[in-house]
Amino acid sequence: MIEGLQLRAEKAVDVMSSRERTKGCVTNTKQIGDSLNKINHSVSEIVNVSSVIATATEEQDAAISEIRNNVNEINQHVEQTAQGSRETAQNSESMTQLAVQIEGVVSQFKV
Repeated sequence: MIEGLQLRAEKAVDVMSSRERTKGCVTNTKQIGDSLNKINHSVSEIVNVSSVIATATEEQDAAISEIRNNVNEINQHVEQTAQGSRETAQNSESMTQLAVQIEGVVSQFKV
């Protein structure tokens, strides 16, 4: 009889221990669920920030492309202006030579 009581007492202790472990597991599972929800929320925020960064990068790329095109156009205008300046200098030299020649011809007609 005492052995039976001891056995039942041990079983009761085991059941109580099992309940406590189960409660601990439930508590841990809830904490894990909360942690996973927080992680999921953080990942969503990271995805949103990444999307904003990607959009900004695309906009910057478009702006850089436009700047590159403008610089190329300016460079073409500079080249054209430089070519025009060279032609003007050549024409000026030719005009100077013609003026000298005309002056020589005109001086022959002076009395």
